[in-house]
Order: sequence, then structure tokens, then C-alpha cells
Amino acid sequence: MPLDAHFARVPLIPEVSLPDPLDAVPLARALSAGGLSLVELRWHGADTLAAIRAIATQCPQMVVGIGGVIDAATYTHAVEAGARFISSPGSTPSLQAVARSHAGVLYLPGVATISEAMAVREAGFSRVRLGPVPIQGGVAQVATFHQALPDLRFIVSGGVDALNADSFIAQEGVAAIGAGWIATGDHLQRRDWAWIEDNAAAAREALADCRAG
Repeated sequence: MPLDAHFARVPLIPEVSLPDPLDAVPLARALSAGGLSLVELRWHGADTLAAIRAIATQCPQMVVGIGGVIDAATYTHAVEAGARFISSPGSTPSLQAVARSHAGVLYLPGVATISEAMAVREAGFSRVRLGPVPIQGGVAQVATFHQALPDLRFIVSGGVDALNADSFIAQEGVAAIGAGWIATGDHLQRRDWAWIEDNAAAAREALADCRAG
């Protein structure tokens, strides 16, 4: 299933910093049981590659990606481990080049200004990561970006939470939001998979109601 189809069904990407790769599969199963089909693991070195590989092989129903990638070598290693989408905090010619060489993997270059968004659009990328938006202007900034660049689709990230998520997902041009509140550090440390499953289900239902409305 293309990533856009996942976004259309549930416009949420849980963003997770996972310290122990042995927790990758229980995390993926909890998110899946809560009705989510995507997860983004923040880059923390070789352990993150091991976590991606575990999810890709043992939980094929879960689409796993990686965030925080800043160089082409990491990009390639992540693809080889099984990552289906890759995001970066910014974008460089070398990242864009390696992204083009892996056409089956969705690249989400990070942008913070309209000039940066225009540059990645000119480079041929139509899905971008925009953030941290609440700090930089919130919903009004998303609306401004969409008005200027209506053919881009935005993954809104950084500072989005359960209280403001519906405001962002209701904006035109927003494909999905980064959901860092679904699997937090405390619950990961306690391996509270039931809480994470319930939180995933609650977030999915809230966003489904928002789009339905």
C-alpha cells in the first residue's frame, strides 16, 4: 500500500525514540493493535537499524520509517534494514540524490521556511516535513505554506500533541502529523504496551472523527 493510502486512512505517524531495539517488535504490535500502521523511529545509531530490521521482518503489517537522518550513508543503511520512509531535519543535494536512487522509499525532507519548501519542490519532492510548527507559527504557518505551495503535502511535526492535533490535521495540504505523544519515554521504559495500544486507539479515533467532521 502506498504511504499516501496509509495517510488517507489514519493521518498519524507515531514518532518514537526507542532506546532498546528488543522493544521494537512489542512496540509495533501495540501500535498495530491500536489501529495504527506506521511508526517512525528516531535515529540513534546502529541500534535503530536493528529495531527497523526487527519490525520489517517480524511485523510486516507495520510500515516502519526513520527520522533524523542527516547523511546519505545512514539513508542507505536504513533502506537496507527495511525502512519504507525516511525523514531528515533539513535537506542536502546528497540526501536528495540518494533518495532518488531508492524510488520505492518515501523521502520527507525537512523544511522550516517557504524558501526551503520551494527548493525541495524544485528538486522534485512533493511530500515534505514541516516543523516545529507551533514554535514557528502554528496553524497559521501551515495555512501560509499551503497557500504559497498548494501542490505540496505536509507532514506536520514538532510540538503537535493530543490537544492541538485536530487543528493541524484539519488544514488543507496536511497529509499527516507526527504523533510524539503516543509512545512516550516513560511508558517505553516501563514497557507498558497496553497503555501505548490504548493511546494509539484513542488518537486514531479522535483524528478519524476530525476528518469525518
